[in-house]
Amino acid sequence: MKVYLPSLDNVVIPALRVRSLDLGLYTVEIQLSDGWAVLCEESGQVMRFTGLEWVRRKLSHLQVERASLHHASAYHEMIGLEEEQVTPLDVVIAWPGESH
Repeated sequence: MKVYLPSLDNVVIPALRVRSLDLGLYTVEIQLSDGWAVLCEESGQVMRFTGLEWVRRKLSHLQVERASLHHASAYHEMIGLEEEQVTPLDVVIAWPGESH
């Protein structure tokens, strides 16, 4: 499922997940009432970022209740574990405008 940035203006987002991919590449997933959706450009292409700080800067205007960094490790393959045996790392991160 896809979601487009303009459709998120003035919407409270319960959860935003920054997914860490290979070689410093990040994508963003937004939790909607009917599940998770990947954040896309108006052209339909998945929005890609080269760092967590770029994600924060580009999306700082969004009202996010919980933001996290999701990182799946590929190292399990090196030691012979099946993918189902490895839990991805999901770390809560600070979001601009968030009160602490």
